[in-house]
Amino acid sequence: MKFFMIIFLLTQLSSLWAGSFTEYPGAKFDKELTEKAKEESEKAGVKSQSKVYFTSDSIEKVKNFYLKSGKEFKMGRPVQKLNDGTIIEQYFIIFDDAKTINTSSEWLSIQTPFIGNFEFKNGKIEFRDIRKNLTSIQIVFKK
Repeated sequence: MKFFMIIFLLTQLSSLWAGSFTEYPGAKFDKELTEKAKEESEKAGVKSQSKVYFTSDSIEKVKNFYLKSGKEFKMGRPVQKLNDGTIIEQYFIIFDDAKTINTSSEWLSIQTPFIGNFEFKNGKIEFRDIRKNLTSIQIVFKK
């Protein structure tokens, strides 16, 4: 559970960006989430940088775009759902020769629906700022 919370934090809230990341065509940069990610990353002592984007394109279209330059990493974890039963789809793409996102220096998370915030209450994640018509893209680079 703790590993999942760390990965979720990294994929939702990290900090800034660097490297050879190619922006998804038409994706919009989310300055507020990127700044919040930077703050949360620094509080957690996470040595990474990231940038958060969103698009109205389907998660499959975004995933296929990034699979042209990276490889999928399958995270073995239970399916997550919103309170209304909506399944949270998430994919991880690695751009270097690493075997996992823990050892990768450049990877990204693609997720739908877009979740702009969350809070832990009584050991459970409570999602906030849910935008069902958007796909989020977060690139992560290790410092």
